[in-house]
Amino acid sequence: MIFNSLTFIFLCFIPCILCVLLIEKLGGRLRIRIQNVILVLFSLLFYAWSGTQYIKILAALILLNYVLGFFIKKSRAVLALGILLNLGILFYYKYLNLIITTYNDVLHRDFFLWEIIAPLGISFIIFQCISNVSTFFVSVPKVL
Repeated sequence: MIFNSLTFIFLCFIPCILCVLLIEKLGGRLRIRIQNVILVLFSLLFYAWSGTQYIKILAALILLNYVLGFFIKKSRAVLALGILLNLGILFYYKYLNLIITTYNDVLHRDFFLWEIIAPLGISFIIFQCISNVSTFFVSVPKVL
């Protein structure tokens, strides 16, 4: 089933989210946090619909950037570290094979080449993570 099919949109994904959120709406004081958890779980489900081999990477990115969000308020170095970590992950999946192949071709070497397949939408996900991490920077005092 493809993501833009009417079956997926109107019979599976959107009705499930709306039902869960409506049931949750009857909840109490932790409603906003529960809604965020529900949306993250359904986003993982949506991502897993195309294949489950990259769910661990997506979950690790979510956890990494969530934790970084707490520590960014303390220093700018953590912001730089968060951006570098995210760009490093993007570099690994998108550009490492290109660089190794170019290195082998130009210098006539036989450097080992991994078979790296980038997860679906990795660039979008990484740039969203960088954007999320950077929003915490607004509250960092300008000390440096």
